[in-house]
Amino acid sequence: MRRLFSVLTVACLFPVAACFPRPKAPASAMKAITPEPLERCVALRGNGTHLMAHTTALAKITSRWGEVQAMAGGSSGTITTFLYESILMNPAVNFLQGEHRSRAISLLLKSIAGYTQEVLDAPEWKALIGIGTLAGRLKGQASLHFPPAEFQKTAADLLQIFASDDIKELINPEILDALDPANDQNIGDYKNRVEEVKKAAMSLVDLDASDADVFFRPGLINFPHLINLVGRIADFYAGYGGSQAEMAGFIAACGSGTEEKTWKELAPKLTSQGTCGVRFSGLVRDWRKNRNAIAKSRLMDEPGSRLKNIMITSVVTSPAAVNTLRRYKTDYHRGATRQLNFNFGDVGFGYWVSSSLGVDPVKTWRESNGDGKSNKAINLGHAKAWREILEKSPREPSLGSYTEFADGEVMAGALSLGGWADLHPVQVLKAAGCGKVIYVTRRGPETSFISAGIPYLGREKSGLAELLGMNESTYNEVYNLASPESAFSRAVAQADGVWCTDWNRFSASEQEGIAASGWSAPLVTRDPTLSQWAEADGSGSQITGCR
Repeated sequence: MRRLFSVLTVACLFPVAACFPRPKAPASAMKAITPEPLERCVALRGNGTHLMAHTTALAKITSRWGEVQAMAGGSSGTITTFLYESILMNPAVNFLQGEHRSRAISLLLKSIAGYTQEVLDAPEWKALIGIGTLAGRLKGQASLHFPPAEFQKTAADLLQIFASDDIKELINPEILDALDPANDQNIGDYKNRVEEVKKAAMSLVDLDASDADVFFRPGLINFPHLINLVGRIADFYAGYGGSQAEMAGFIAACGSGTEEKTWKELAPKLTSQGTCGVRFSGLVRDWRKNRNAIAKSRLMDEPGSRLKNIMITSVVTSPAAVNTLRRYKTDYHRGATRQLNFNFGDVGFGYWVSSSLGVDPVKTWRESNGDGKSNKAINLGHAKAWREILEKSPREPSLGSYTEFADGEVMAGALSLGGWADLHPVQVLKAAGCGKVIYVTRRGPETSFISAGIPYLGREKSGLAELLGMNESTYNEVYNLASPESAFSRAVAQADGVWCTDWNRFSASEQEGIAASGWSAPLVTRDPTLSQWAEADGSGSQITGCR
């Protein structure tokens, strides 16, 4: 998710119903029917700060293909899935059919850029931007290895900023405690704590997976509160509160004739009630004024109620392995000498499977199409609420310490280490019965956040998987694109289309470029139907990570 939130830092029921007449359901529709075959599925590579490329890619894919029926993803991919499902739940979208429905979904996906622009001046989002700016400045400073008077002043300055009324709610309480000199009379221990706070802040702008402490270091942001902000976005798009007549009117006026336009291009379109951009901003402002009166939250909805999905996190279930991580965390907080000796065999790739799928794709995958990923796959069951997923999978190391599955969850007592493990979840969607899968990704090899790649000999461990004990053999089985038998290579080969963005060309601050990369990416495919799309690239030329 990575500085994502410093960026997101972002029923046609009344008279307008005449524009969209509600079809009367035949009596037969009230009876139980066979679930619709899954013909349109999307696998998402998590991309942190670059989530806007997800939303624009899905806007284009939906406009070409129709409503996506199932998704799989981890990390920021869980947030994208959450927002897509929220749009499907909106009453102004829900009763539309065919191309009218696809057009509305695509429009609202594009409008997420408009939502972020509208809320930038809201106190909570301004605070997030300020935190991100501060983190960037800290990254440019040297380590806090200087005289006590100087680092104590730095700590006091940070504490004053983080404890201010404007942003205190967004700061992890552990960070505030660490900066408080009253909590430790040992100057050396205090200095180390301040250094750890700086590292936590720097991680917001530059993920660092070179040190095992990354699994245990408290994150700068109060993550549950951050997820509350994401939940508010989802509430808006689901139509929880606000005028659905106004939303339906916006969709009717701005969805037609703008199918090939980005949000930046369609926002100036004139309607009878102002431009599309002005009209949408009014919707957001009106909704925000009344949001405290909303009785329900999308965060408490069961995943999969409108969009079948498989959400992903890395998970440790063995009691012995769990205890190893807990002991290390204790030593980390005590400042004791420590070394993480871990077996990557104890790291599972966990998949929450929405009950709406009605199948066990993990079992099918392991039995019929085994590979380096399926051998580590664990079915996490059905999450009861989106919050269970969103407080774990997007919370990757460097954004916070591991999280524990609570009592009442299927894997109670197990530990989640974040959604980085499977960034190419094509196979699990195929095992779920998806007829066609488009994989939304970016060109290039596997991220160095997982592994620095081969050779392993002659260098320090680097990357989350290596720090957890992954050896070269497992790297070749799971992540190495140079091996045609690796799970990553198989995912690319088994996808019916690869939406091949180039989002890594852009920094987190270049959101316009990120959005354009998602919108205008080529579709690498040899599928006869998908090859008819204007974006199709069937040339056969090599594109690392996409073909």
